[in-house]
Amino acid sequence: MTAIRRVLQVSPSLRHQQILLGGHLLLLLLLSLWLHGGVWYAFCAAWGLSLCWAVWQARQRYFALEWSGETLYWQQQRFSLGSGSRIAAGFLWLDLQGESRHTLWIFADSLSDEAYRFLARQIRFRAGK
Repeated sequence: MTAIRRVLQVSPSLRHQQILLGGHLLLLLLLSLWLHGGVWYAFCAAWGLSLCWAVWQARQRYFALEWSGETLYWQQQRFSLGSGSRIAAGFLWLDLQGESRHTLWIFADSLSDEAYRFLARQIRFRAGK
């Protein structure tokens, strides 16, 4: 039996960037009630830098996942999907087990529809074992 080999290209997710913006705005609104004067200005400067850094990092999130048989390759490391992998509304939670453990959140809009369905089927298939 031949092994399935696919390369899945992951690109930046608009939904991920929206979640980052929403979280930052929520923090700004909550702390605006308690901070005043110079502390408020220092917080706003740090908040702005934090938001810019987070969105910049999210926009640089290009990578590839290679699926070959039962093995997933990411950053030149070999992994298998762990039992903690989940399918949620709008994203996949990948529990990668190998020499080191990693967890990846991959939003639906960062993959092609076919690649997202493929990964979701692999997670569902592993959950049924």
